[in-house]
Amino acid sequence: MALLTDVPDHLLELDHVYLGNSDEPVSLESVRFHGDLALVSFNGVNTPEDARKLGGLVVKIDGSDAKPLEEGEYFIYQLIGLRAITPEGDDIGVVVDLMETGANDVLVVAPDGGGSAPNSAADLLIPNHPVYVHEINPAEGVIVVTKPVYPEDVS
Repeated sequence: MALLTDVPDHLLELDHVYLGNSDEPVSLESVRFHGDLALVSFNGVNTPEDARKLGGLVVKIDGSDAKPLEEGEYFIYQLIGLRAITPEGDDIGVVVDLMETGANDVLVVAPDGGGSAPNSAADLLIPNHPVYVHEINPAEGVIVVTKPVYPEDVS
């Protein structure tokens, strides 16, 4: 299994995971690490043929099984769907994706009336940096941001 987590060892603490879009938990019987991969065995997956059927599925965990975050940290799923507003209260759209760039993550905001697909031409790209992101409030469903000014925006 390819590892997309920052804390692979956390897999050793889990009893179950979810495969693909299924809401049914699957018991995690063993985990062994091999380079940047994990060799896992699931209850009920006993043959190579059974295992091949799972190829390409995303493996997910319950939010309650996730490692606690530090103050000011959020899971990506907590950001997707937040209403993006300016410090003045102007509504600029909805967070539809987050791109991990290495330096700062970049929020993808689809303005109302345009950019309905992640990364479409009308989407706004806002660095997740304190200069641009002033407040993240999943409980209220909002993120307060300043839109970056690009050279083509300046007349």
